[in-house]
Amino acid sequence: MTDLSYEILCSSCRAPIPSTSEVCPACGHSLRRREVSLPAERPAAPAASPVAPAAPAVAFTPALRGDGSRAYGGFWIRLAAFLVDGIVLDVPMFLLLRSFGSWALLALIPVALYFPLMESSGAQGTVGKIVFSLKVTDTAYRRISFRRALGRHLAHIPSGLILYLGYVMVAFTPQKRALHDYIAGTLVLRV
Repeated sequence: MTDLSYEILCSSCRAPIPSTSEVCPACGHSLRRREVSLPAERPAAPAASPVAPAAPAVAFTPALRGDGSRAYGGFWIRLAAFLVDGIVLDVPMFLLLRSFGSWALLALIPVALYFPLMESSGAQGTVGKIVFSLKVTDTAYRRISFRRALGRHLAHIPSGLILYLGYVMVAFTPQKRALHDYIAGTLVLRV
């Protein structure tokens, strides 16, 4: 006499089922025939964990103009943002130099990191760029990393060395990119 009470595994869902079953109770897979019947109802999904999953990184979508083109930060608005940044940086430096003398030169380290830290932050721009609703992104409209922001900041050197023509390029290029934007692979967009 054979024992028919042992369990087997469903070939479709791998659930344990009695060997005498003709259909898997978990997924509805037919055990007698080679074809699969559709289950009447899918098993409930496991309960979600109390910790919410992290939101996926979404690329920033820049504003569009009336004609459908992207709104890039042009020459004059970028110059105005740079002047605001100059005030933000120069006033504290002046006060530090007057108060502490040459010891205030240690403050040049945070000043040198101001542009890369701010442009790679969630704000995607310095205080001047925030005032004028500009964001620095890569060419896919995503936030740039600190390394790319530091490279962009260091790329200002060749932009200024060639008679500031690297900055003037903003007025003549289609995406309003300066030489340092081409070197770093970045865009400055109007929000």
